[in-house]
Amino acid sequence: MWLVALMVVFLVAGPQPASAARPLRPAGWNAPSIDGEGHYASGVVDKYAPLLLSMLPRGPVTPSGPSGGTNGDGN
Repeated sequence: MWLVALMVVFLVAGPQPASAARPLRPAGWNAPSIDGEGHYASGVVDKYAPLLLSMLPRGPVTPSGPSGGTNGDGN
């Protein structure tokens, strides 16, 4: 019975559509005007937005190079 309840929770929550890799702009943000106001701030956001993904935890790093015993010499 608990399995059915768990499935109902997942169906109600539903799979969310995939989001873009670039984060969204804040709600009150307006594009910079032609006279250059806000141009510096938009450049900073565009430059550092991809770095947000680098802050996510990463999986274990696999060792580089061939594993031992891949040939007859035991290298």
